[in-house]
Amino acid sequence: MSALRFSFLGPLEIRSGDHFLLKPPTLKSQSLLAYLILHRAQASLRENLAGLFWGDRTERKARRSLATALWHIRSCLQDENFLLSDNYTLQINPEASLWVDVDEFETLARKEECTPLQAAISLYRGMFLEGFYDDWVINRRYRLEATYLEALARLMLVQEASGALAEALTTALRLLENDPLQEQALRTAMRAFCLLGQRNAALELYQRAEKTLDEELEVPPENETRLLYQASLEAQIE
Repeated sequence: MSALRFSFLGPLEIRSGDHFLLKPPTLKSQSLLAYLILHRAQASLRENLAGLFWGDRTERKARRSLATALWHIRSCLQDENFLLSDNYTLQINPEASLWVDVDEFETLARKEECTPLQAAISLYRGMFLEGFYDDWVINRRYRLEATYLEALARLMLVQEASGALAEALTTALRLLENDPLQEQALRTAMRAFCLLGQRNAALELYQRAEKTLDEELEVPPENETRLLYQASLEAQIE
């Protein structure tokens, strides 16, 4: 079998080569599969997994639900050696050939150069395990979203410093879509608009941001941002 590819950023996808595989039939079994893959460095206790995923049930029913979910996972992946188990523990086979977008994303997002940062951002198709609401998913989702925003901010600064104004503008606007209160991105976008001959767009962007800051936080823009707005008004950005 080709290396299995697991995409958890955005809707869950499982592929073998160029072929999409069927996902386990329930959200719980899909969430369990994702958890085991992302924690594959060490074995997980069955008891802990039963409590984590089915803590609202009796111990006997939780263990039965765990067994059913594991059967679902094995049936979809059709590889008896992919999941190692005994009476007490479960673990994804450390020798299994697999690629996981979260692992790749986190590695690339720590870099400082354009190419890996762009690759990291392209992997972020959407929220981690979109549509899932287990506690462990929500916690990981917040961390990955923060990593994504940090990667966008780092890429934006690298692009602006290198003079890639159109690219820096695109990245800044993308960052503002996700975090409208990010004034560093606001300033980058304003400067890029002005230098690209779109001063009115810079002024309009500032005015929208000023309104958002007032409505959300009841604060004015930072002094540096206000000075940039004044310079934009006077066409003094070169």
